[in-house]
Amino acid sequence: MITPPEPPPRRPSIRLLLLLSVIVVAWQIDLQVRTSPYPHYAINAAVGLYPELLQELWAYKYYGVFPVCTTRLPPRSREQADELLAQHGDSLVMDLNTPASMVRHGDFGRLWLLLGSLWLGGDPLHGSVIRTNEALFIVALLAVLWAFWKQGLFLPGLIIVLLAGSNPFQQQQLLQENIFSLPATFALMALALNLPLLSGLAGSSKRRWAIPLASGVFLATAREIRAEAALTLLALPLIYLTIPRTPWRARWAMVALLAVSYLATGGLWTASWNHKVDQARQWVAARGGHPYNGLRTPHHALWHNVWTGLGDFDTRFGYAWDDRRAFAYATPILRRQYGIDLTYTQGYYTDQTYPPDHFYKINLEDIPQYTRVIRDKLLHDITRHPLWYGGILLRRTWRIFHDAVPVALAAGPLELDDPYLIYLAPVALGFLIWRRRWLGVKLSLFSLPLSFTPLLIYSKQGMTYYSIFHVIMTAVMVQWACEAWQTRQARRRRQSLPSGTTDYNSLHAR
Repeated sequence: MITPPEPPPRRPSIRLLLLLSVIVVAWQIDLQVRTSPYPHYAINAAVGLYPELLQELWAYKYYGVFPVCTTRLPPRSREQADELLAQHGDSLVMDLNTPASMVRHGDFGRLWLLLGSLWLGGDPLHGSVIRTNEALFIVALLAVLWAFWKQGLFLPGLIIVLLAGSNPFQQQQLLQENIFSLPATFALMALALNLPLLSGLAGSSKRRWAIPLASGVFLATAREIRAEAALTLLALPLIYLTIPRTPWRARWAMVALLAVSYLATGGLWTASWNHKVDQARQWVAARGGHPYNGLRTPHHALWHNVWTGLGDFDTRFGYAWDDRRAFAYATPILRRQYGIDLTYTQGYYTDQTYPPDHFYKINLEDIPQYTRVIRDKLLHDITRHPLWYGGILLRRTWRIFHDAVPVALAAGPLELDDPYLIYLAPVALGFLIWRRRWLGVKLSLFSLPLSFTPLLIYSKQGMTYYSIFHVIMTAVMVQWACEAWQTRQARRRRQSLPSGTTDYNSLHAR
């Protein structure tokens, strides 16, 4: 007997997909109009978008230099800017000695988020990232919808779009002048980009190599905005190493290509920003201002954040979620161990300033030896007291589950949410592994790195709100339930047929 070939997965027509795309855009705009501008799910542990950045927009808009600001009132027109340069060039600076500094701590890519409001002719003193954040999130949802449709996985893609698009934290953060909506946005974009490899249906070999190359470029660019925006990078090696029907040599080559692409793109961006800083130095000096010639880092310090982050549950070794506590600890060690003649009294800077004009205060985070002091204490305490650190990780894990944003489904004025579905995530993951539903397993694990910040850095003041693994897991389980019901219905139809009859509709159901 010849068995008829199983048909490919059915998917909606392109016309229906276009209609659904329009509905998604309208749905998101409606949700954002209805959302309160005062977030219930707020992140209070981080600055995010540096206030100093808004003070630097005028120089970029009118003269193309960045980062440059003024100690006077920033100009609001080209005429005011020309007058400022002609009469008060000595007021030009590159840093206002505020706790959050662009030129010192990097992450210059945040400037990109404000370019839209500048190009539209907005006041440089009131640049906004809201429309950019909203547009990027809608693009991410559409990318997921189209990518899953292309792979014949329309139903799980649609469910992910519905649940991720209804996420109350995401909706509330889209209306804030900040960047905390971007990690989930970029994670969804990376999911859409890597879905062909994740599902094992990548098609041509050229596409298999193009995806890790593009992923490295994309996530390295996202890293220039904020570290959390690129955390999905940590999930990609798992995806590439589990591609079915692919030689191991090719799998490892994809991981290597991802790493090279990411590092090379990051290096190019660093070189580009260094050029902008050098250009700004010359521009400020030529007009009699104060160029910044102190120490700089391309991104906010990691070890410093890990040190202060232990203050969420530490009760033994003096850690605290307060930069000043770390500065006070490290300063005497820097003098004693490294001979660095610095003193620290209070605030976010030392008591010393950079020569020759002594306008800029010295920040400890920019000193390489400071990072070593902080790192050495961390490693000493963690390796000598592993049970203490393990207890902190367990309490952070509990907080990730307990303080997560509930899974929600919102449309118009209606919203359904369930804060308890997240507790089923470990059981659901075990179930998927038991049933060998590897696509569901990989989809669930793909978004897990967004929970690494509350697990490894700090877990209070809203940091757990980044997590969306329970949202993806819920979508996977709903899709599995729909498939199970469809399979059961097909089995019933087959049993009701006379013996020897083939039910070709049931083949489609499979």
